[in-house]
Amino acid sequence: MEIFNIYANPKYNWMIWWMMGFSPKEIFTNERDEFEKVFRSNNLDNPLKNKQTFAQRNLQLDHIIVPKKLKTNSTVIDNLYGSDHYPILVEFKFG
Repeated sequence: MEIFNIYANPKYNWMIWWMMGFSPKEIFTNERDEFEKVFRSNNLDNPLKNKQTFAQRNLQLDHIIVPKKLKTNSTVIDNLYGSDHYPILVEFKFG
């Protein structure tokens, strides 16, 4: 089983690796891409893909993972309500 630190981004890793506990390999790895490969290989979908859920960086740190065959409509609500994460909404479409 893979363990991912999806905060990892090769653009920033070289600056923060020592604070975040990254291994030398992780400095040059785009774990977001690896994370998405795990979804695809298990027939799962990330309805929030390419959406920013964390206010301080253009990152998706929050996830709702669904079977690929399930149709969804996803939204990131553009109001922080006192958090550093945006609220997320995923509607499931049945039938």
